[in-house]
Amino acid sequence: MEVLVATVLVVVIFTIASLTFTRVMVGNVQKKQRSVLQNRLLELRYLVSHDQIKLPYAEHFSGWDIQLQQTLNRDKIHTEAINLNGGIYSDEIPLNP
Repeated sequence: MEVLVATVLVVVIFTIASLTFTRVMVGNVQKKQRSVLQNRLLELRYLVSHDQIKLPYAEHFSGWDIQLQQTLNRDKIHTEAINLNGGIYSDEIPLNP
């Protein structure tokens, strides 16, 4: 009887540990993907501000559809990135900070 109880406890503990580890790893992967996107957006903004690419601009990057365009009064860049899995990132920054 004690062996059965010990086996059940070990299985429960390893299941909880496995689920916790999986949740931590998924969070880290999502955070890394977000930072990769933010680095690419910073690079694109730099290229726009130095006239290396023209607006409007669109590209597909690492699972994201990225679009950059000027606002109506042409003083800001509107950035929108849509993840193919459902995430959306949208931002506006001054054209020449």
